[in-house]
Amino acid sequence: MSKRIVMIGVDGMDKVLISKFKKELPTISKIIKRSPTIDVHSVFPPDSDTAWASIYTGLNPARHGVVHFLDPLEKSLIYQTKDTPNKYIKGKTFWDIGGKYGKRFCIILPHLGYPVWQVNGIMIGRSSVNDDVQAYPDDIGNEFDLHRLNTIKGFPGKGGLSHEEFIKRHEELLNATIEFGLKMLRKEDWDLFFIYSSVLDVVPHFFWKYFDESDPAYPGDNPYKDVIRNFYKLHDEMIKKFYSQLDQDDILILLSDHGHGRRPIKNVNINELLKRKNLLFPKKRDVFAIIIEGLKRKTLSIASKYNLENIGSKLLKVIPRLRKIYTTPPTINWENTLAYASDLSGIKSYSYAGIRINKRLIEDEETYEKIRSEIIEALLQISDPATNNKLVKWAMRREELYQGPYIGKYPDIVFELLDDYGVGNRIDAPLIEDAINHGIVPGSHKGDNAVFFMISNEDINIRTNLSLMDVAPTVLDLLGIDWRRFDFDGRSILRR
Repeated sequence: MSKRIVMIGVDGMDKVLISKFKKELPTISKIIKRSPTIDVHSVFPPDSDTAWASIYTGLNPARHGVVHFLDPLEKSLIYQTKDTPNKYIKGKTFWDIGGKYGKRFCIILPHLGYPVWQVNGIMIGRSSVNDDVQAYPDDIGNEFDLHRLNTIKGFPGKGGLSHEEFIKRHEELLNATIEFGLKMLRKEDWDLFFIYSSVLDVVPHFFWKYFDESDPAYPGDNPYKDVIRNFYKLHDEMIKKFYSQLDQDDILILLSDHGHGRRPIKNVNINELLKRKNLLFPKKRDVFAIIIEGLKRKTLSIASKYNLENIGSKLLKVIPRLRKIYTTPPTINWENTLAYASDLSGIKSYSYAGIRINKRLIEDEETYEKIRSEIIEALLQISDPATNNKLVKWAMRREELYQGPYIGKYPDIVFELLDDYGVGNRIDAPLIEDAINHGIVPGSHKGDNAVFFMISNEDINIRTNLSLMDVAPTVLDLLGIDWRRFDFDGRSILRR
């Protein structure tokens, strides 16, 4: 048997949690000991769609075009109706490129892999919205009940799945993924075998507050405190089963797209900052808008406290106009406003965010750049009076972050706050306040906590830092394909 590459992609696997649970993760611990220590940097924003697209293509988001952020809080308040289009990556992935060189691939459940497309080998993809799993070639469905690989729809809480049912279904999904994956791994002498699990992204989003004793929403001793730990142990068992199938010359890669941690517990109201800088203007004497804003905050608070996000999701499906109320601050005068917090933040209140500028109101490029400079300087000066700590890690123009034809999908300014602080969009409010929506989906993506472990019996000299754009050229390099012939933003981490 020739050398194979076996890649296991685990969405949301976090290096800090691995360290915390390492005594109960014998297989992952064994892999870590055999792997070089590699620092991994995710993309901005560290959302699964954007990150996996960069992993597959070796391109930055402004070039591959998947600049799409939809986190679980928005999913719970806004009914998701369609899958993220994969037209941006189809034909450009490492398995598409490698297939043209005669390499055989088995690609199982890649994020963004639906609908499937023709590959040199096998590809299995599933919808994140509908109960549909596709296979190329389609006769694979005759060998296995692909329905068992469907994502789990719905969230734990009132009006949805019970917590116990949610846990059980994700355990069943993971077991079905393992069973099918092992069957496909043995089916052929693949050049590269890739299998993906979404479970470690989904479960921590909803169960973080039951696990983290420092979380303000932590309910005390509870029956769900070990759920996240147990799913890490289940993934360790999964990895063990694939690890045991490796031959001496095979290469194993275990990677994630981002890490996972606590959702910010404080909000920094960026729109209020912009209002104070005379760049954003409120409506005058709009009592109705003020009432709507108050009701919105009240319902978010109640939903957070009593796990009512499923009911909110169903209401927004029946009354789509409610969506605008929850995503657009009703008290802002949009006609005269020059700058506002973007859709990278809003009700999601994550630490990574952006500011959009209304260029319709700006006469020339010089004024536009002056406004951007003023906003960036103001962001960098934000501090918490309780601690005197500066709250913005970095802030920059979007083209300083990435270059590419899709850079316009990004806000004009991008920035990241300290982990405990998320971006709020309120005006006529304190600059810093408690995040009332924290408890709805208390887990959050962490861009700095992704993992990349690689073990090989060959003496491979590698760089010890990696961006997600480096994965595709590294894979091609391992397959013996000259990655330099392709216009990647990343580069192989192998030193040859």
